[in-house]
Order: sequence, then structure tokens, then C-alpha cells
Amino acid sequence: MLKIAIQTINWSLSPKKCIMKKIAFCVFILIVSMSVKAQLANRKWIGTLQLEQATEVTLDFRKDTLDAISNADGQMLETMLFTVKDSILSLQKLYGQSECAESIVGKYKFAMKDDSILLQLVEDECPTRASILNKTIWNKKK
Repeated sequence: MLKIAIQTINWSLSPKKCIMKKIAFCVFILIVSMSVKAQLANRKWIGTLQLEQATEVTLDFRKDTLDAISNADGQMLETMLFTVKDSILSLQKLYGQSECAESIVGKYKFAMKDDSILLQLVEDECPTRASILNKTIWNKKK
């Protein structure tokens, strides 16, 4: 009787089930990653940057680029390529006013709460961008 009970409890997974679980996990991660980028893409966020003076700016996220636009005069400040992975926003200058080289990628951890985003510096070799964006709060434009 004891021998039968032990044989019926088999906790190991067959190789086929193990592969299926790995595939399901990868699909789940892909969907979560896409939904995080979708929370930013095609949206506009308003915040204040400390440039020469405090300046209200709109970050206009597109499919894979974002424009930083001065709200006071509508002037385009910068256009950047962006990617999102694991709550890290990576930014790379395409063109604009900053002194950042186009080859430098800045990484910022972002936390979303309600209709706001907080950006915190992870790494950025462009000191101008790093000092301006670090610890900024952005509110979803309605």
C-alpha cells in the first residue's frame, strides 16, 4: 500500500512539459514588456526641467522616438530614440540642443503611479542630460 502511494506522487516534469512552461514564461515576459512600452508610446507627459531657468516641457512619446518640446514657445528642444526594458527607459539623442553625443545612451529607471512617472538616473555619460532628467516627475497630459 505504501509503495503504491509513493509511486502516484511524481513531482518531476517531463521534458515536454518543462519546455512548454519555459515558452509560456517567455511569452508572458514579452507581453509585460510590450505593455510597459505601450504605457509610454503615443502619450504626452508634462514636467518641469531646470534648464537655464525652470521650463515646463512636454515629452511627446511616439512609437520609438520622443520629442522634448518647450511649452512656453513650442520650441523643439531634443528628439531622442527610446526603448523600455524592465522599467528602464533608455534614451539616445537623435538631434537637438543638448551637448550629448548621439552615441551616448542614458538609462533611467521609471516608476509609474496613477498618471505620473518618476525618472531616476541609472547611468548616463552625458552629464547635462543626467542632471536635467534625474528625479523628475512627469504627469500625463490630458
